Parts: sequence; structure tokens; C-alpha cells
Amino acid sequence: MNQVSSTDVMYCETFLGLQVPLDQLRPHEGCLVGFTGDHMEVQGYADLRITFLDKHVTITIVVRYMVVNAPSSYNLLLERPSLNKLKAVPSSYHKKVKLPLLEGKVITLKVDKKIAQKCYESSLRNRRGMYMVATTHGVPDIEINLVPDTERRPGPVGRSER
Repeated sequence: MNQVSSTDVMYCETFLGLQVPLDQLRPHEGCLVGFTGDHMEVQGYADLRITFLDKHVTITIVVRYMVVNAPSSYNLLLERPSLNKLKAVPSSYHKKVKLPLLEGKVITLKVDKKIAQKCYESSLRNRRGMYMVATTHGVPDIEINLVPDTERRPGPVGRSER
């Protein structure tokens, strides 16, 4: 079973880098098991606000992150709980996420494909090391600036009459 896909994950290095007060980290027993069978030591969980921004829209949700003690070139993994809360439709192939808005509009968020590829390759090289958690202080907010996808693509065409 892949527990990671059903859990929002933040890596210790990211948690520490955000300077979230350690009293925000609640105890959690056990570890997470990934798709490949890798075990990740859970340091605890934290409920943090995450804000997605583009030029015209701000979406903020509270995410329960499992803070894990595992090396990664990623900062965090937004998985099913948050994607469902956002009603998001992700495409790992296209490296994009579509988010519906209350007004009936849909925004498309995309990542830089070259950076994503480098992170993926780095995560494959570094997946076995572990590191320790240290004490720090700060604010439990995460803010992500996202670039809306403005590329024009062909749309569906009407059926031809025969």
C-alpha cells in the first residue's frame, strides 16, 4: 500500500527552513511507506496554511502535513487530501494542475519542466539518506507563487457533416 499518496508530506529540511515553531509539530507514531517500499520516519504532523497565488486569484487552504525525516530534492508533496480539497486535477505528464474557481473559471498552474526533471533525478540519487531535526522559531504559513498557463491550445472541433 502506498501511504504517501494518501498523505500530504513535508520534508524536515523544508519544515526547518520555514522556521515553523516546533510546538506546531504534533506527535505521530510510525513511519510512512512509499510506492517503492521506502520507509520514511515521521517526526510528527503540522497543520499549516498554504496559499496559491497568480495575478488575479488567491486560494488558501489548511493542509495537515506529515513531517518526514527523509532526504528529498522536493520541499513537500501535495497528495490526495489537498488535491481533493482543492478539487484539483493534476497531470504529472504535463506537469500542470487545473483548479476550479467559485466563479466557474478554471486556472491552470504549471511548473518549469527542466527544474522538475532535475528534482526528480536528484530524488532518485538521494533517496536513502537520513538527517536530524533541529529547533527553530517562525511563522506557520507557506506561500507559493504560481504562473498561470496562458498557452493557447487547439480545442475540440465540431463533427463534420457527411
